[in-house]
Amino acid sequence: MEEFRVKIKQSIPNKIFFKIGEVAEITQLEPYVLRYWENEFNFKLNKTNHKQRLYQRKDINDILLVKKLLYDEKFTIAGAKKKIKELKKKQRQNQLSLVYDSPKNEALSDKSIKTSSKVKKTDSNIIAIKRELNSILNELKEFK
Repeated sequence: MEEFRVKIKQSIPNKIFFKIGEVAEITQLEPYVLRYWENEFNFKLNKTNHKQRLYQRKDINDILLVKKLLYDEKFTIAGAKKKIKELKKKQRQNQLSLVYDSPKNEALSDKSIKTSSKVKKTDSNIIAIKRELNSILNELKEFK
């Protein structure tokens, strides 16, 4: 949900992983709120061998989006979930249009896609890989 980032007073330090106390300070939320939202909004967090939560920058941005929706825009939890689902769907559609409409990727243009199921499966795998690579590239750009 990169394009839906929320401005915060404190910048996010240039680190790969953050513990819950650091995230609580950055987001100005209590740790119990973060733990509740982790379950409620299905955040997939990494954990250490000792079961400590490890947040990444994308997780912090997702938390800040939830905070904005709930606290600033006065959404209910159900409404925030629905809005986030809509935003993710819109972002996926934008990514797909970039893949298929890009003149640089003629191999992936609409004209080149065949109708066989084998080719469709390969195309969806390529799209997933490209999406993941774009995500990694965006994460790397944040560290500059």
